[in-house]
Amino acid sequence: MLRKNKAALLAMLLVIPMLFSGCMPSLQPENQAYALSMSIDRTDEGLIGVGLLFSSNNAGGGSGSSGGDSGGGSEQKKSNPRYYAYATTFFEALDVLKSSTPRTLNMSQLQSVIFSQRIASEPAFKELIEDLILSNHLYGSANILVCMGSAKELLDADKPQVGNRLAEELSITLDHYATTGYSPSSKLASLYYMMNSIYGDPVAILAAIDNPKNPTQAATPGILGDGLPGSMLQKTIAQNEFRGSALIKGDRMVGVLDGDQTRWLQILTGGLRQFPYICQGQPMMMYVKSASKARVNLDQNPIVIDISMALSPAPQRRMPDKYVLEEQIRAELTDLISHCQSLGVDPFNYAEIAATRFLTIQDFVDYNWRARFQQATINLHIDLPGEYS
Repeated sequence: MLRKNKAALLAMLLVIPMLFSGCMPSLQPENQAYALSMSIDRTDEGLIGVGLLFSSNNAGGGSGSSGGDSGGGSEQKKSNPRYYAYATTFFEALDVLKSSTPRTLNMSQLQSVIFSQRIASEPAFKELIEDLILSNHLYGSANILVCMGSAKELLDADKPQVGNRLAEELSITLDHYATTGYSPSSKLASLYYMMNSIYGDPVAILAAIDNPKNPTQAATPGILGDGLPGSMLQKTIAQNEFRGSALIKGDRMVGVLDGDQTRWLQILTGGLRQFPYICQGQPMMMYVKSASKARVNLDQNPIVIDISMALSPAPQRRMPDKYVLEEQIRAELTDLISHCQSLGVDPFNYAEIAATRFLTIQDFVDYNWRARFQQATINLHIDLPGEYS
């Protein structure tokens, strides 16, 4: 009996230190490689390229590549390590990164996932979004971006600006663009949900590397949000630009919206309450007095969508002509909706309003909303105050 008690006591003495020893060494925070951003590309050889940008504090230093890309060189001087891998599938490339990263890969702090426009325009885009959702410990609120060009190059150009740490730089930048309305909010979990929904279509944040010598689209001087990222007539220390939206239909990207169109999209969907605006050369702050409301009349052929909203410019010494202001707003809204109709995408979620007229989900699916929306008549009712005071 005494012998048994001694054995039990010895076992307790061995277990107790383990209970107070904390995590296993590989799970200690200082032994984790925290990824901040991910890039996903399609190579000319058909491979999927995955890149990770790490926190500078605990990624092991340096940068490298696997699967045939040359690492090192000037990248070695960057404070935030970047690793790249290439394989036939996303998970294979991710496994290569896990094995080549000098510490335990941790994606719980991932802030952004950058897709190249090339791979976002393929049917594989939806499969990649599903793969990301299934990835262990992946942060569901990671921002989803589509780069007009190479996602790897955008990741390479990511660097802190205006005194911020890189760990917080992207979230601060995207929050800034969201407040002006030129960039949408696009999170991994919500985008995945909308890609599988029949009640509307999602958008992703559009990005590009600033290249004024070879613009992707000529910007109009004097217009705040006109033009696409990478084409703005500006000179800043920031190489990456986030402006506009990638339109997604079904399993892939089908088109883009510029900054102005993205801003009106957010106003129509209730995501923006105030925004800067220019009319007749006069800058002003515009306020949404009454959120946009839509009524869908399915009894007519083609169907009719009535959209109403109330806007009010902030009082100032010089005000644009009311008729000119209203017609400019009407023209910009018409341009946005017509563009989406031509692509058969409904980022406004008018399908959700139309679906209330059907008894079952299958009845609504059989109705073929996309085709009906493309032919719909749009009536805009814009309410501006009688006097600017």
